[in-house]
Amino acid sequence: MLRLIAIALLVVLGCARPADAASVTFSASNADFRNPERGFWREANGDFLAATASDLDYAAQAGSIVYAPVRLDAYRSRDLPQSVLDTLAAQLAQVRAKGLKVILRFAYNGGFTGSVGLDAKLSQVLRHIAQVKPVVAANKDVVFVWEMGFIGPWGEGHSSSNGLSSTANKKKIGDALLAALPSDRSLMWRTPRDLQLWYPTVPAATVRPRIGMFNDCFLSDTTDVGTFADDAATRSAQKAYLASMTERAPFGGETCFFDASTVGARTSCPAILSEGKRFHLSFLGRDWYTSFHDIWKAGGCLDDVSRTMGYRLVLTRAFAPATVARGGTAGVSVALKNVGWAAPINPRQLVLRIRNAKGKLVKVIAGGDLRAVGPGSARTERWTWSVPASLAVGTYSLSVAAPDLSASIATRAAYAIRFANANQTATGGLKQAWDATLGEFTLGLSIAVK
Repeated sequence: MLRLIAIALLVVLGCARPADAASVTFSASNADFRNPERGFWREANGDFLAATASDLDYAAQAGSIVYAPVRLDAYRSRDLPQSVLDTLAAQLAQVRAKGLKVILRFAYNGGFTGSVGLDAKLSQVLRHIAQVKPVVAANKDVVFVWEMGFIGPWGEGHSSSNGLSSTANKKKIGDALLAALPSDRSLMWRTPRDLQLWYPTVPAATVRPRIGMFNDCFLSDTTDVGTFADDAATRSAQKAYLASMTERAPFGGETCFFDASTVGARTSCPAILSEGKRFHLSFLGRDWYTSFHDIWKAGGCLDDVSRTMGYRLVLTRAFAPATVARGGTAGVSVALKNVGWAAPINPRQLVLRIRNAKGKLVKVIAGGDLRAVGPGSARTERWTWSVPASLAVGTYSLSVAAPDLSASIATRAAYAIRFANANQTATGGLKQAWDATLGEFTLGLSIAVK
């Protein structure tokens, strides 16, 4: 009798072992690697229409994002010729060929002329927005975000020579930009006051704002050179509003000059690590006012800033059944967490990929929107694979990916999110590794189809 019990126990344990073996964990990586739609950016050329391949290569040294200021100085009082629209389309095609995306901004000048920035009349601005709309729509795959532009010096939204910086005109221009912008892309304005023209209060958690904010004097002085109010109580309220808005709306910009006698600790590592996290910083200029970067490097946090800006997705655990019968179903799950400062800005899905023993892709199953995985949060994605009865018997490996949703670049690894995980060997000897060619992470799991 004891022998029979022992045999029965061995049978039970033998049946349980495959399920145990089909659960794996992952190791996080501390490496600083390039990822799409986040991180440091560089300007390729003072006028994006004149940017060369070498200019784009230079910008790409900083990361995956190029700041693209489109200068319309010569067209303040007339429509854009077709040649300008064609050149813009050609430049965006060049960006695509390089595996990059742009922060798009149109401007009528390169700074102040006296006390103003020379720009166009409202009617001409609206006409220009209508003209560039189809070009932007046709190339939205490489448009990361669209900064409002058009108004005042550098297109920063103030000091307009044509009264464009009035509240009424800002509203008209912003509405035109929202109408021109593809619905799955974000517009960005310069100050919290600008955002509040459309979102007076932070919308409910079920609403995703279409407008974020860029701060081109981030951390520079008490008000960030007029970004926030002079009054301390108002400024505190604006910052609280911005911190809440940017949980779901993009925030980025660049640093600018600072007065060491008034700024103090805001140039320090504790300042960038605290405020980057608070405002969910996704992108920051690398070439302008590098004194900040020098201070962060000396303080030992520059690499932390580079790693943590935007999203940073880490796989933690995965499960799959060891075997499944043809015609049956297999439940697969993957858990991950976001240790970055922000959620992904544009729509992005986690997908399961299933390959046969020869590496051929036999099934792709899409999951939910990764924008829902905010900073500090975790998520478990679950898929059900309905195994065709005609599928060949054999072993099928599993991987996950987060490719770009635009069909034009969906298969390009440069546009896929890389997970912050180390390569290693999982239980059972299967590899867990990032595949830089396919833009996917192999889970170290396989399913035997019988």
